[in-house]
Parts: sequence; structure tokens; C-alpha cells
Amino acid sequence: MSELVCPVPTIVDNAPFTPDEFRCEFPCFADDTVFTESEVVTQINLASEFLPRERWKDLWVRGCKLLVAHNIALVHQMTGPGGYGYGGGGFQTGGSKTVGRVSKSTSYSPGIYANAGTYGETVWGRMLWQLIRMVGAGGTYAWNKMQTRGVSPWSLLNRRFRV
Repeated sequence: MSELVCPVPTIVDNAPFTPDEFRCEFPCFADDTVFTESEVVTQINLASEFLPRERWKDLWVRGCKLLVAHNIALVHQMTGPGGYGYGGGGFQTGGSKTVGRVSKSTSYSPGIYANAGTYGETVWGRMLWQLIRMVGAGGTYAWNKMQTRGVSPWSLLNRRFRV
């Protein structure tokens, strides 16, 4: 049986960074025997198309890097021996133990966002989800932050624009 050799895809022209730049910023993905060049290039190409540069502006490169790290970590969590959790990747939703009539349950889900889907399963996905919420919501994000801090945005507007 011969060894399967896959060609490395060509990195897209509008790629925000090279595989080497990615590996430099995320050293846990530096081992190119585990995280192949083909895998990293493919994820860079996908990230550069997935996140619209016009919307993300100065956060575009950071968002793309987080998306690449998240996607690679997800693949290796599913396919690695025992799953990989590079950089604090996968999370546990909780556990319980019973001894006789006594039982104890715990929950391990700090920082997990509701409705985040697979983005909640890696540390990079959680960071990306926070950026997605900020970039996607625009001013609504700041508005909601004001409300959670006890400031009513309406009271600020009413003071400024009294009729």
C-alpha cells in the first residue's frame, strides 16, 4: 500500500496572514507533523472568505486567526487520541458522584455563551464568539452593556434631546 500524499492548497490572494505568522502567534499549532501545512492553509482560506473584511475592519485579522485556531482545534478534538484540547479547548458540562445516599453535582461551564454552538467548545471559539457579537451587533452591543451596568440609554437620550 502506498502512502497518501495530498497537495498543499494555494493560499488565497487576500489571505490576512501566512501559516508561519499563524503558527508564531499560536505556538500550540507549531508542530507541522500534527497540524499540516495543508490543514492550516485550508483554514486560512476559509476564514478569509467567512469573515467580511468590510464589516470587521481592524478586527479582521484577529478574527481570522481565532477562527483558524478554533476550527483546527475542533478537528483535532474529534480526531485525536482522546481528543485534543489545545490551549484549554474542549469543556466539560459537569459531573456528579454518588456515595451511598450522598451525591454531589458540579457544573463546569464558566464563560460559555448561550447559543454559541461549537464556538463554545474551544478557548479560541469563545474569544471569536465575543468578537462576533461585538462586530455583528455594532452599537447594539454597547447599548446592552450600558443596560447591564444599570445605565438606561433612554435616560441619556432624554436628557440630551428634551422637547
